[in-house]
Amino acid sequence: MTYRNLTLACVAVASLVLSSCAQWTESQKAKLSTVAVTQVQVAKDAYQSPLGAQDVQVHYYGQVGNGSFGQGAAVGAILALGSEIAEAIQQKMFESKYADAIAKAPQNLPTDLGKRAQTAFATNLAQQPFFRGKIQSSSPNYVSLSIEHYRYVRSGKADGEVLVRPVITGNLKVTAAGEKLLDTQVVGDAGSHTYPLTHFASNPKATSQAFDEAVQNLTISAIRALDAKTGVKPGGR
Repeated sequence: MTYRNLTLACVAVASLVLSSCAQWTESQKAKLSTVAVTQVQVAKDAYQSPLGAQDVQVHYYGQVGNGSFGQGAAVGAILALGSEIAEAIQQKMFESKYADAIAKAPQNLPTDLGKRAQTAFATNLAQQPFFRGKIQSSSPNYVSLSIEHYRYVRSGKADGEVLVRPVITGNLKVTAAGEKLLDTQVVGDAGSHTYPLTHFASNPKATSQAFDEAVQNLTISAIRALDAKTGVKPGGR
């Protein structure tokens, strides 16, 4: 996937940007006259066991009846605890039903996620308007993308089967002249590859294709974070 395809692809990416929304100042941008792209590192033990529980979000607003704020907060805490218990039970049921697939799934995981992410990220960064033409391996400034965690995450249920998809969580950093300009989490998932875990546990090719999509969307998430800091607007590429 090249940079010109990012606008359409971005609608499918799950992106979590934790840094400030403020754009870099002109002086900060000036420091980034050149940048090096470091090798994508995959954290040790990055793979996590599949998550088969539904993410139950409890939203509590205001007071309960005529009670005080403290009473409302207490009720909210009870509801949240109930949600956590429900998720734990659901996870146990998932682990029991798919115990064999959970054990076999790691055998089909790509062993070159870092290399795939490196290729995709370097290609797309080279086409990002602000960084285009600035990439030099000898630069003291750098942009780095790392893979911190990856796992299968519940995507729904169909025909009595729990569906999961690969999700990769990474970290994006930008440093210029010793100043850390960006340090944020980015996420990429394979939203079009949702299947029972047994499918991934028995199909290496399908697993590879699904993780390719997750890697590409991780890259898109990183590029979008850079767009936000450099002031690139949708359609302005």
